[in-house]
Amino acid sequence: MYSYIFLLITLSGILLSSADDGSSVDLKTAPINATNTRSIATYAFESGYKHYPGVAHLAVIESAYEESIISEHQAINDIVASWIGLHDQFKRESWVGVMDKQIGYAHWNPGEPNNVGGNERCIEYERTGYNDLTCSEKRMFICKINL
Repeated sequence: MYSYIFLLITLSGILLSSADDGSSVDLKTAPINATNTRSIATYAFESGYKHYPGVAHLAVIESAYEESIISEHQAINDIVASWIGLHDQFKRESWVGVMDKQIGYAHWNPGEPNNVGGNERCIEYERTGYNDLTCSEKRMFICKINL
């Protein structure tokens, strides 16, 4: 079993809570476009979480359980959508995670991905599933730290 922390970057502050498996979810804020999130995730991690040995990156949701944790905290904090670490910037419709690995778990909203306008290359997580979106849109974002 892996241990990890989720950081949901928002405008309201920090919420750290434990999940049933001993992991925790940490919520922070700041809407930003998807292209700048990797450096912000690393900064947020290095600023406040130096005692953790992991490396922060945009979250790649790996199970329905992880998705339920994020969805619950988005609802509690009234956040509609957040960037996660999935994109198809190298090859259309070939969604990969931030570490350029093929994804194993995906929960798309009905009708997604739909690539409206031909330039939806990044993924936001809405409370009900994934949506492809133009990477320049500003959203909160979710970072993950594997401990």
